[in-house]
Amino acid sequence: MFRTPHREARPSFSEVAKTMLEAIREGQFRDGERFPNPDEIAQLTGATLVDSLQVVSTLLSDRTIMQDFSGRLFVSQRNG
Repeated sequence: MFRTPHREARPSFSEVAKTMLEAIREGQFRDGERFPNPDEIAQLTGATLVDSLQVVSTLLSDRTIMQDFSGRLFVSQRNG
């Protein structure tokens, strides 16, 4: 879905963050819908788990995504 075929180097944190933000803006993840967890982001993009955790942390801090009490991630309702 997001992984670039034939790419040997792992994407950087900034590339993964940009990819996930574009996915939200383009409607691949809509307001209120579940957002991938760090492990899923790593699998989708080919990024390291550390970079995926940093992406989630950044998106949480700027309120692009929200986390419920169970730890599930959702796209913030304000992104529409």
